[in-house]
Amino acid sequence: MKKIALTGIILLFSIALVLTLFLRSDFVSEKVKDLAIKELEHATQHSVRIEKAVLNLIPLYIELKGIELTDKKGSPIINIKRTKGYIGLGRLFKKEFSIRVKASEPYLIIERDEEGLFNLSPLIDSIQRYLKEEKKVPVNINFKGLSTEKGEIDFLDKKVSLSIHGKGLSFKMRTGLVREGFRINAVADELKVKFRTFPDLILKAEAKLKGKENLLRIEEFKVTNVGSSFGLEGGLNISEKPGIDIKTSITLIAKSFKDFFGLKDAPKGEIRITGNIKGDLPMFEGQGARGKGQGSGTFPEADLDVKAEIPVSLIKGIIKKEADIEGTINVEGNIKGSYPELTSRGELSLSEGGISGIRIKKIGSEFSSQFTARGSQFTFSEIKGEILDGTIEGRLAAVLNPHS
Repeated sequence: MKKIALTGIILLFSIALVLTLFLRSDFVSEKVKDLAIKELEHATQHSVRIEKAVLNLIPLYIELKGIELTDKKGSPIINIKRTKGYIGLGRLFKKEFSIRVKASEPYLIIERDEEGLFNLSPLIDSIQRYLKEEKKVPVNINFKGLSTEKGEIDFLDKKVSLSIHGKGLSFKMRTGLVREGFRINAVADELKVKFRTFPDLILKAEAKLKGKENLLRIEEFKVTNVGSSFGLEGGLNISEKPGIDIKTSITLIAKSFKDFFGLKDAPKGEIRITGNIKGDLPMFEGQGARGKGQGSGTFPEADLDVKAEIPVSLIKGIIKKEADIEGTINVEGNIKGSYPELTSRGELSLSEGGISGIRIKKIGSEFSSQFTARGSQFTFSEIKGEILDGTIEGRLAAVLNPHS
């Protein structure tokens, strides 16, 4: 009995070995590669090149190496060093199998030209049409997730002279959670941002998202730079009538301005902004992959609290102007409205400084402002302060309109 069992094990092992060697043969590899190229070119309507394809038995997966997708001009859009599609056959008797994709070292190139058109627009249009096609497949395919590691991205916007290079990108998406929802975790170890003539800005970003159908929930979105941070949480509706409802938290450390504005010193101080942004996004109504929405262009309502301690030296360094004034500008107030129609109200003061040799412990004023597409207006009143060894108090009705 033991001899029969041993013979059976050896036979099964031999069959598995022969089958594995056959599946990894050049003949099978070329067939799999040809089928993959044909299907990907049909789905994307772009030229696809694959260096090698491998079909593995245990665990069951298809591996594609050296994937390159180019546009009609021959310019590369996507490069992937290696990708594996793991296939699960647990529900095959119910005519269903699952697939999970893992990509190593992907490289994505995104460009927008001077007219505002993206190079990915034709690709997105093609994939959307492909997904709507009726597939002649005898089984159901259940997509379980996608993950990437060591990714890179180049984004170039010629219309606004903006470029972003990202590296150390990792991305994990799980699907089929809670009635076919999805969850996404993404990290970018470094984002190098260059905008017009400003010095390069180095950022790190991470995000946690979950969604279902047309609803996207932002559990965490954070961008950091030298102690400064920008965070979001809330919801985004991406249906035919898109809308947004998020909370934002921004902390800007004054020393993070040093490299961006090319300052010699790293001053102290910070700017904190917290609040809500809520409303419809009509500028994206009817938005297609080509980026030509039919909306009116108005923005959602904002209600933001602002608190700032800004060294005067920082302002002088940014505007490259010398003035006989020192100290720290303190701002505490609120901004409301929908861009470009915004209003603000609060208190503005100068502390621990001086103007033209006059020592100032603190002097401040209430203020209000109004920004419109036609111009802006600032109003100051109720001045209070401590100058030299005395106090000052009064009322000033001053209106500044930079565009008048």
